Amino acid sequence: MMSVHSGELSQLDRNVPEYEANRDCNTFYIQSSTTCDGGSSGSPVVNIDGEAVALMAGGTIMASSNFFFPLHRAAYALDYIRRNEIPPRGTMQAVFTHITHSEAERRALSTETAIEQGLDVENTAGVLSVESIIAMGPADGKLKVGDIVISINNKPIPGFIEMSEIVDSSVGKEVDIRVFRDKQICDIAVPVQDFYSITPSRLLHLGNSWLHDMSFLLAAINSVPISGVFISGVYNSFLGKHNVGEYSIIYSINGTPTPNLDALMEVLKSTPRNQEMAIKLRSSKSARDERIVFARCPMTSTKDRLYTRSSATGFWSHEPYMGLLPGQPLENMVISQKSSAGDVEASVAAAAQNNLLSKIIKKAQCFKRDKICKHIEDSFKTVIGSDSNGGALKPRKLVSKQTSAEKNMPKRMRKVLRSMVTITAQSICNADGSYTKYGHSNGLVVDKKNGIILCSNRLVENTTCQLNVDFNGWAN
Repeated sequence: MMSVHSGELSQLDRNVPEYEANRDCNTFYIQSSTTCDGGSSGSPVVNIDGEAVALMAGGTIMASSNFFFPLHRAAYALDYIRRNEIPPRGTMQAVFTHITHSEAERRALSTETAIEQGLDVENTAGVLSVESIIAMGPADGKLKVGDIVISINNKPIPGFIEMSEIVDSSVGKEVDIRVFRDKQICDIAVPVQDFYSITPSRLLHLGNSWLHDMSFLLAAINSVPISGVFISGVYNSFLGKHNVGEYSIIYSINGTPTPNLDALMEVLKSTPRNQEMAIKLRSSKSARDERIVFARCPMTSTKDRLYTRSSATGFWSHEPYMGLLPGQPLENMVISQKSSAGDVEASVAAAAQNNLLSKIIKKAQCFKRDKICKHIEDSFKTVIGSDSNGGALKPRKLVSKQTSAEKNMPKRMRKVLRSMVTITAQSICNADGSYTKYGHSNGLVVDKKNGIILCSNRLVENTTCQLNVDFNGWAN
């Protein structure tokens, strides 16, 4: 069912609306007084000619206002995607806001000075001003809060579109920014950083905790540098037991700084399992909530995974995490003398696909754990299979069953019915902004030979989902 709402756009260049958990910045939004309500997010905004010009983003009930996200950035990215290229994105690690010409004049930038500097005061609504700067970023110590942007690389900047075009095309270079500051015109060279380099592309699930690098938006919202490891989930985890809440940032472990996820994994690689660690952290919401907690390094588990997002496809892949950096040999893993048979069994399950059984046994024998070695061999048979070649067990062939109801069906209907399946999806982690943990829907087998099933894209929110396909009793 589809409904169409009419309305007029009241503002095309409003700043990012502040409502609920909206965390956008450095872009315009479009405002309207339509009657759209919850559930309409992502719906297209179509002009009188039938052209999509924006997407429904949100709204406020009290003011009866709706906010739309313009599509110029989406069109920019789509142009690169069609050429099978990754669209470049630059950042100066600063948040800008749009102010009117009258507000700029109130800040001592007269209309005459603005016109002399090349700004089109009559045909533009305003200019950009620096709202905040992330510490230790490219703009730190160069730009100042309150600076009014006149031009970048000698091109006047009346809005976000003009600024993003120049910044995105200058990744790895410096841009010359002319600003109005303290009643003076200043020329400043600011390096442009690759935005993807500060965009988290990996998630570490360790001891039921979710860890990843800091992002630009997290740093901008909480006024902290892009440094440290962010804790996005601690439910029933080794950190949650010590009253460590979500949205905390880990800065060091045992006195060793952890500015990013790689540094944290390097520390864990040399930390014996079940050994107590001194973790220095603070809440991202309070600069004064800095403390040190003592938590034991979690035991190796098959649930520990390292998820990696592909910049080319956007898909997430995962691999077992056993306290090693990607590509490091298994000999670097530290097995504590307090390791139990269950802990080693978990390591076996994670390493079995890489044929690393003999190395694990050799490591365990260093501690004369004969019982564990025997347990490893039994676990290996359970994980991989007990065939003579030690390879993975082959799946059983599906056996069709015919019910009494099927006998009375026409052949075409029976064929369609047998192609219907029920799909259950369970999201392992909330990647790509997804939040649904569990869902189920119907699917249609469209290619039996290649195993292709057609289903709603709403069911599979991200590529970390575990899928279970039920053939509705037509096959075992």
